[in-house]
Amino acid sequence: MKKQFHKIIHRLEFLQSRSIISDRQISFLSRSSLLNLSSPENLTSSLNDHHGHDRFFSSCNIISKQFSNNYERKDFRGEDSRHDDHDQKIHSLGSRKKILFAWLIAIGIGSTLYWIETDDQEENGLLLLSVQDSAATTMTPRTTRHHGVINEHHGTGKKKLVVLGSGWGSVSLISDIDLNLYDVYVVSPRNYFLFTPMLPSALVGTVSLQSIIEPIRRVLERKRRKSQSHDNIGLIEYFEAECFDVDPISQTVKCRDMSNFVVEHAHHGANQFELKYDKLVIAVGAQPNSFGVKGVEEFSVPMKQPEHAQMLRERLLDALESACLPHLTEEERRNALKIVVVGGGPTGIESVGYLVDFIKQDVSKLFPKDIVDKIQIIMIHSSDHILNMYDAKIVELTEKQFKLNNVDVRTNARVIEVREKDLLVANKVDGGNKSEPYSLPFSVCIWTTGISQVPLVKTLVDKIPAQKNEKSLVINGYLQVIGLQHVYALGDCSKIQQPQLIKKYESFYEEADTNHDGILTYEELEALIKKKEKEYPHFVIINQKLKKLFEKADINHDGVLSKEEFKTLLEQIDNEYYSPLPLTAQVASRQGKYLAECLNQIEEQNEENVNLTPFMYKHLGSFAYIGSNHAVADLGAMKMGGFTTWWLYRAAYFSKQVSWKNRYCLASDWIRTTLFGRDVSRF
Repeated sequence: MKKQFHKIIHRLEFLQSRSIISDRQISFLSRSSLLNLSSPENLTSSLNDHHGHDRFFSSCNIISKQFSNNYERKDFRGEDSRHDDHDQKIHSLGSRKKILFAWLIAIGIGSTLYWIETDDQEENGLLLLSVQDSAATTMTPRTTRHHGVINEHHGTGKKKLVVLGSGWGSVSLISDIDLNLYDVYVVSPRNYFLFTPMLPSALVGTVSLQSIIEPIRRVLERKRRKSQSHDNIGLIEYFEAECFDVDPISQTVKCRDMSNFVVEHAHHGANQFELKYDKLVIAVGAQPNSFGVKGVEEFSVPMKQPEHAQMLRERLLDALESACLPHLTEEERRNALKIVVVGGGPTGIESVGYLVDFIKQDVSKLFPKDIVDKIQIIMIHSSDHILNMYDAKIVELTEKQFKLNNVDVRTNARVIEVREKDLLVANKVDGGNKSEPYSLPFSVCIWTTGISQVPLVKTLVDKIPAQKNEKSLVINGYLQVIGLQHVYALGDCSKIQQPQLIKKYESFYEEADTNHDGILTYEELEALIKKKEKEYPHFVIINQKLKKLFEKADINHDGVLSKEEFKTLLEQIDNEYYSPLPLTAQVASRQGKYLAECLNQIEEQNEENVNLTPFMYKHLGSFAYIGSNHAVADLGAMKMGGFTTWWLYRAAYFSKQVSWKNRYCLASDWIRTTLFGRDVSRF
């Protein structure tokens, strides 16, 4: 190890003497033996972009400073630790050599991922630096704001595809759309993609928000570079604006810029513009749902956006510090240390899990013991069990882990009102009635009960006759919005129309029984399915598995279906294939990929009625973190939980990041948290 370090330092001094690298870069690189220093050219290409590496150097220097400050100590946690015995059980990492080794692994992982990323994206003599914005990156200039349809005579002459939103569905679609076929315009008030499943971990500082956020312009730039091997690619542009209406007659979307600069100087609608579309994709997501409970928006915080995690973190740290002040009464101190999570779904469960880790692994070391002992995490859920949409085994594992971590789970309870310092809660009693409401004081209230639609979706639902009385945009099996031409929707803002086949089983049976003998042969059933494919797009999928479905429904194995057996077949199709899709990132991502393939196929064949396969969702599994390095997983036939599942959970989320930059940052955060704990400072 020493020989390697001396050799590297010698090379660095040589490069520094010739002004190839700066002192700041030396301060970082002299601590790492894992970067490729085989030549000045390799080193220069990896370091000269100051914009691209400010954050890289900053994060590494922070680690190096923390290591240096603690290097001379016998225990890197400090000699004045209040709970030395407890600390040794949880965070002891052994000798200083092990700490240094772990630190080098962190740098090595980041460096390796960086080189892989740049090698994969080097095209046409141009290098896309994936850590931050590159000076060599050429971006299409943003179109100037003005009245009228700004892209009517703008573009390459290809079909105009407008995408509303920058979430899972949009990013998935953008990644697979063919720029040889479309000019793409992305409109979203948020200029980034957020890895929403990991937002609860950012609340307590296990990961930083920057690690789970990717600028949407970087997503577009990667797409543009991947398409540059073709001669005639279309435009791909982004507008930071909010779409507030769609005109299906003129095929335009109406947008407004919500930035303070434009609004303050706006006159006569100067902050509004329109975009023409040939195809429109609505993927605007959803917003938190208060269910009409008074005080939710004023005194609680949802877990939906980065600012929510920041706000909750500020309130949490404020409560902890305030509870330490000497002038508080015992009751005031206890109330300041009550954290309430409303909603026992996956988001609420993970919020509790990360709060448990924060308290056990960090707060317990840094705050007085009498303060830590008074901290109380309370979960309120309206159903009989938390995670009530999951398998009973998953629920049992989660409830058991919460009990071990002293989480107060209150099921069959409903919040009546949220006030500044307390909740009004009513329990369900026999007969579905509610008990007399009681007061539950709190310092932090996290609201994770569900979602509602954004204003744009509500506007469209109200103005489209075929969408009346719907809570979200109803789409068919090809993700087309019912009642609109050339408009698609995906993700949380939409729901696939679920035709109940069982309601028409008698008419289906009579139509299929062509010889009127009172029974259906396989050939008669197959003819019915093919005949109804256009009316019921999902029959395309059913036809591929019709033989197995027929055999399963043929209870007496006589090779034909009676009327009752046919009814059983339709019930099986309704239950197995067309239950409502969960509102998850996985569904939105799969829909985005599917829709991109459909749009590519439609334009390639230059016809709207191309023979497409309807969207079918197959659940690949889901994870939920439940605290203390334990997770639960529903992987279809396999239900599991524990420490091993936690590793699978991390591996899955690591692999699903949208860029190598995010993977590097995520790995660095996990290692930083393991070595040095979470930050408890307020800034």
